[in-house]
Amino acid sequence: MKRLGKLLQAGALFVALGFVGGTALAEEVPEGTVLNASNISKLLKDGTFNGIPIKDMLSERMPDMIKTYSMTYPLGKPLEMRFDKGWIAETERNKGALKYDASAKDVMGANCGCIEEWKGGMPFSDIKLDDPNGGDKFIWNIYLGEPSGNITYYNKFGFIWMNNKGVERIQHWQWLRWYSSGRFDGLSIPRGGIRYKTIINARFPKDVKGTGVYFVRYDQNGKYDDTYAYIRSVRRVRRLSGGAWMDPIGGSDWLNSDAENINVHPSWYKSYKLLKRQPIIQVLHSNALGSWKLNQSGTKFEHFPYFALANTPPWDFTTGIPGMDLYAPYDSYVVEAVSYDDHPYSRMKWYAPVAFPRAQFVEAYDRKGQWWKFSDYHLGNIPGEDGEYVMSSIIGHFCDVQNLHCTGFYMNEGIRFNPIGVTENDISVARLEKGGD
Repeated sequence: MKRLGKLLQAGALFVALGFVGGTALAEEVPEGTVLNASNISKLLKDGTFNGIPIKDMLSERMPDMIKTYSMTYPLGKPLEMRFDKGWIAETERNKGALKYDASAKDVMGANCGCIEEWKGGMPFSDIKLDDPNGGDKFIWNIYLGEPSGNITYYNKFGFIWMNNKGVERIQHWQWLRWYSSGRFDGLSIPRGGIRYKTIINARFPKDVKGTGVYFVRYDQNGKYDDTYAYIRSVRRVRRLSGGAWMDPIGGSDWLNSDAENINVHPSWYKSYKLLKRQPIIQVLHSNALGSWKLNQSGTKFEHFPYFALANTPPWDFTTGIPGMDLYAPYDSYVVEAVSYDDHPYSRMKWYAPVAFPRAQFVEAYDRKGQWWKFSDYHLGNIPGEDGEYVMSSIIGHFCDVQNLHCTGFYMNEGIRFNPIGVTENDISVARLEKGGD
């Protein structure tokens, strides 16, 4: 018995010193710990945060972004999210009212078999991993259920082109989107017609001012957008082909299909597969809104404080900023989308929180299957002008790791949601010709 007691005491001492079987126990890191190139290898082996192994809360390519491209991820605790009351109510109602029809490849009423049964909110709020249609339900959640409000108006945002050495140029743009269905202000139309209209205009500098694209997204399988572009050199609006959704936005690293990370009708990709459900670190409560301070030209790099522009490459937008955005682990879906052969990407991995449909990260692969691009969006959970809360892009980037190039965006404090006085007629070819406001 004495010998047994001594063995137990030795075992307890061994555990207290942090060793079991010769291996160090997991190290719980505090809030504010920054995942970076100097500590990531160690923390991937034995680090935890919020009781979760750090290796289990990163996307597939995050370690590469840290080790090779100087990205950093300051850790924070998950925070409460607020949503439009109508969105919450419809999401709850949809649990018994909707189903996914695999033969029609569409969201239908559970009893009526009609697409008009969806009135708003997220169609499928709890997707099971063993559901063979889990990936399809995910993309329909994105397409129909993003809690972005009735009208999204990015009155002024900055595009920042960066290579592996520094900043190339800065442009100011404007974005306005009007949702036609799924609204909660009494102006909603049934499904089957127009889903939304979007217009995006360049505002600065002079050599691009007025250039823009207007497109109408239809809520019909297989139907492509009506897309119009204002060509500044000829001062004319030209209608573009249906394949314009795969073209780059204004020479940036985004394709039109990448806007807000996912900007497609579900029928435009070959297949979707729900791969896993895991905690993924992401920013859902960004502090960056209004931190872009415009000067007379609006192009001084120091006026974009969240991007670490002194770094090489200058793609990091977290480290060293007072009140910096913190990445918190949220329960998330990981979905793979496979493209048809005419798309520049062969496949993509999307990472999105379970609580609401919005992809935070995209990992895109070229036609040879090689990793090509990585995106990271910081969202803000902010009220619209009607008092209802939305989830909105605040800052982010889309990076081409093969060509060492990245395009970032930065929202000015003029961002508006459900703005009073904006009507559907404000998004039109006529507005495109005027170049926005």
